[in-house]
Amino acid sequence: MKVSTQAPKIENYIRGDSRVINIQINNPDGTPFNLTGCEVFLTLNLSQNPPVNPTDASAALKKSTSSFASPTSGLASLTLTNADTQNLAPGDYYYDIQLKDNFGNITSLASNLWSVIDDITTRTI
Repeated sequence: MKVSTQAPKIENYIRGDSRVINIQINNPDGTPFNLTGCEVFLTLNLSQNPPVNPTDASAALKKSTSSFASPTSGLASLTLTNADTQNLAPGDYYYDIQLKDNFGNITSLASNLWSVIDDITTRTI
């Protein structure tokens, strides 16, 4: 399987912002990958080589989903909320997106640099 687009470097992500990250996952022939029974993980880490840990204990941010609006479309959406990102320290992080298929196999789909900057407004009410 493959992601249909190159993993972007995410620059100037403002700490505390909410965002939906859509990941289109396709089979090698370009058809949508069936996500039924799968889980998609997004992990943000300060280190490009974090310690091996099955729970990603050193991660600055972890999100996952196993609920897909239309699993046969191959589209996975991960929602980052203010609560998820408000405590990120400004700086450069590394992220990756992985797929755990219905057989338990893990496949890395994308990875790149993620840059977080300070927010000016921190209120939520």
